[in-house]
Amino acid sequence: MVTATTMQISLQGLISKRTYSISGYISDVVGAKVLWNQNGVAGTTSDNYFQLSEPTQLRDIAIITGPTVATGFNLQSGGQNVPGSAILISPNLTTNNNRSVPAIGFKAGSLIGAVQF
Repeated sequence: MVTATTMQISLQGLISKRTYSISGYISDVVGAKVLWNQNGVAGTTSDNYFQLSEPTQLRDIAIITGPTVATGFNLQSGGQNVPGSAILISPNLTTNNNRSVPAIGFKAGSLIGAVQF
């Protein structure tokens, strides 16, 4: 049985210093894409990528609950895995105050996505 969950990722704009909060939906299916919503809560009909108008750097990932099948996801840019971007779910649960997120950068206009593993 799969246990879908949602998450919130935060990226900081490298020019404006603005914080971008993006909602993600993890379906708990290995090989499936994470779905994203920039303007609300992500769900089953959300897009499989998002795009920001300035270069950004990942600052935080906060996942609501742990799924039962997938153990993490690889971040992608333009449909390709970003090196060093394998994110494990359990250390990034909202209940962990010491979440450790790699400082991954994305170029302006990148199609940012993720695939579950």
